[in-house]
Amino acid sequence: MRPEPAASRPRRQDIQGLRALGALLVAAFHIWEQGVSGGVDVFFVISGYFLATSFLQRAATGMKVDPPAQWGMFLRRTVPEVLLILSGVLLLGLLITSPVLWSDLLRGVIFSALYLENYWLIWTSQDYLARTASLSMVQHFWAVALIGQVYFLWPVIGKLAEWVALWRRRPVVPVMTTILACLVLLSFGWSIVWTAIHPTAAYFDLSTRFWEFGTGALLGLSPSLAGRLSGRLAILLSWLGLALVLTCGLAIGASAQFPGYAALWPVTAAALILLAGNPDQPGNAGRLLALPPLAGLGAFAFGIYLWHWPLYVVLLDARQGAMPTLLLGVALVAVSILLAWLSAGFASRVSAGARWFGRPWLLPVASVAGLFAVAAMATMLERSLSWSRAGAEEVVARLGHHDLEPGALTARGDKPEAQKMGCLLAETGRTVERCVFGSDEPTRTVFLVGGSHSLQWLPAFRVIAEAERWRIVLMTKVRCPFANPWDTAFFEQEGLNESCVAWNVDVLAEILAARPDIVFTIATRKIARPHTDELGEHVPSAYLVNFAVLNDAGIPVVAIRDTPWLTEDVPACVYSVWNGHPDDCGIARDKVLDDAHIAIQAGQLPAQVAWVDMTDTVCDARHCGVVRDGKLIYRDSDHLTASYARSLAPLLADRITASLTRLQQATGWP
Repeated sequence: MRPEPAASRPRRQDIQGLRALGALLVAAFHIWEQGVSGGVDVFFVISGYFLATSFLQRAATGMKVDPPAQWGMFLRRTVPEVLLILSGVLLLGLLITSPVLWSDLLRGVIFSALYLENYWLIWTSQDYLARTASLSMVQHFWAVALIGQVYFLWPVIGKLAEWVALWRRRPVVPVMTTILACLVLLSFGWSIVWTAIHPTAAYFDLSTRFWEFGTGALLGLSPSLAGRLSGRLAILLSWLGLALVLTCGLAIGASAQFPGYAALWPVTAAALILLAGNPDQPGNAGRLLALPPLAGLGAFAFGIYLWHWPLYVVLLDARQGAMPTLLLGVALVAVSILLAWLSAGFASRVSAGARWFGRPWLLPVASVAGLFAVAAMATMLERSLSWSRAGAEEVVARLGHHDLEPGALTARGDKPEAQKMGCLLAETGRTVERCVFGSDEPTRTVFLVGGSHSLQWLPAFRVIAEAERWRIVLMTKVRCPFANPWDTAFFEQEGLNESCVAWNVDVLAEILAARPDIVFTIATRKIARPHTDELGEHVPSAYLVNFAVLNDAGIPVVAIRDTPWLTEDVPACVYSVWNGHPDDCGIARDKVLDDAHIAIQAGQLPAQVAWVDMTDTVCDARHCGVVRDGKLIYRDSDHLTASYARSLAPLLADRITASLTRLQQATGWP
């Protein structure tokens, strides 16, 4: 990418070639869904290297760190192109992406314009390896945001080094080197810890990534290191670095958690090339990287990175999530290069125009104003969607989208009211939250427990509770099914947060103490089928143990077969401009349900467990659909909309009654 100050543009064409290679690797690994390429890490190291060489040049001439000037230089070099691409992506997104995704797109643009996209992705728990039709067109701006944050901090660190050097009466470069070395060690140590605890957040966090910039900066502050390398050693290390760059993604890109220890691979690769690369040395890998086609492409690496992702998201949406073919992928890269060339030319003309006015401060000020203008415009559009939802839905319907309940702009938020009230405990939460609904003088007290798939039935249960005078006690937690907490293998295999174990201990204790009339929970769970992309289902043994524990205490259980987990983001698919009919967003029944296997397991449930199967409200004998009776069934890929769940209340009540009647006849339970 292109964030280095103008004063320190690389004369070494091998570094330009390395940047181009990094951008192409990122694009290729994104397009063909191979995981992390390591290209972004290479960008970070190079950025730190150029920051340090610029600092070294200033120190050599006795110039002091000038934060406003350095910030202005960064803004002049990057923001015109960023503004052009953000504006283009915003327009493109509103025209051809599903209206379901408009709010996410607008929020992404807001945080991208403010150089905070990385923390927005942390806040929304975005998985960096996720590949769905609901991908944000601007989520790749997390790397741009992170570079911007480092460029903002760099003059502050430089000023600190100057003050310490003045105080200690030492040369500023060694002081800066010491400060950076300490920050690199702290950041790397924290990266290892935080990546192990929360890899999704660690991937985007400045604190876990700073050491990558710092490594490049330490090399930039130590130019004499390269001079100490012998000819053969330099050649060997340069080729080793290039080999590591090319093999990083293939070796560990989809299997290792980044950054942590895994990021040592691409960081070491880039460091070796910066240290040992030499375009003028025969046999050096730097000669290959400095070849004009590759080195010339390095000037557009920033634009290639920024343009390829929204084009990929559009292509993925148009192909309904199918990975692009080789030909389509190559065409996408070619178009990205063309757009990068055009946007770089635009940025150059803007800079030239600002210089013509003779006001060096004009372009940085205009850049900041432009960023805030884009953020403000996106904010107003997003607020308009929220404030006038009915009017916006009518406009969307007139654009040719299906007239369903809920509509395109409300489908994602069509959740149980209890979830909006905070009754669904966060994934890392440990304290059991109890929410109570229904009659104060109940005929029955029922507990609804488990994860979000238990909660999705609450709208139907509340209708039943009103008719039957039930009292519902809700205890639910994100990604935490009601499972026996001592079955540690289950929680490890499912990748559940460790707090889920403690939560299940407390929930089971509360149920045994309260002795409700019935416990409602989910009976089955998805499972990946070996050697396929399909999902199956089973009744986990951890569920069965909990059912048996409750039965031993005389507490009956109503176990509901889980709704099918689809592979599509259903609202995004149904309301997509590329989709002809909602049925195209469904899936064959046998690809998500294991009817024969589940029938056997249902017959082996403990005695006082009533089995309820509602899958026929989603699937017929062959196909699982996404729309029924004018209602959208799913609000994402696996959760029912509250509207549809509520409409199933009469049928659910009948099946619960029938199941309990069979249970009473079989066991004598009153």
